[in-house]
Amino acid sequence: MKKVFLFFALLSGLTADAQVTLNENGVYEQKEVVTVDGATATELYNRAVEALSDWTGTEGRSKFGIDSQDKESGTIIYKGKDYLGFRRFHMFAWYIFSDFTLKIRCKDGRAQVTVIIPSLTAEFSTNGVGGSIPLREILPEWKYRGNLNCRKAVLQHVGSVPDSAQKMILFIKTKLQKEEDDF
Repeated sequence: MKKVFLFFALLSGLTADAQVTLNENGVYEQKEVVTVDGATATELYNRAVEALSDWTGTEGRSKFGIDSQDKESGTIIYKGKDYLGFRRFHMFAWYIFSDFTLKIRCKDGRAQVTVIIPSLTAEFSTNGVGGSIPLREILPEWKYRGNLNCRKAVLQHVGSVPDSAQKMILFIKTKLQKEEDDF
């Protein structure tokens, strides 16, 4: 029960106005090494696979799946879109997602969790039409010249990118550190 409370306390402590800093490749990247004393690489790998199967994302709108996994090297790569929110547009709305790659590398006693977010996806509520906009064309200033009329919606939610990445890392970290139940 303490772990569940800690998980939600940490989530609520995340700031909505976090600074979004892109790396030299023009993508947002967040990385953390999780230490789990006494856990083997295989145990951590299995916990990570289970965690990813349990994850539903925000409001169930997120879409994701395992892109590749290699038990021998202890690596799992998960790709998808994490729902950030929406912005009304007359009677309709733009749904905004962060496009992410979540990479988990497991070794004895530790796991490296990396989240890379290269772009945001905008989907129109009525017909699902939309597309991805690279973060380097959004930050530090809007440069996107495509046909998506979603600038206000994207700019409203781009500040949530660090929270999206941190939420994923925190979820995986909590699951990796959880003791296995002996049923």
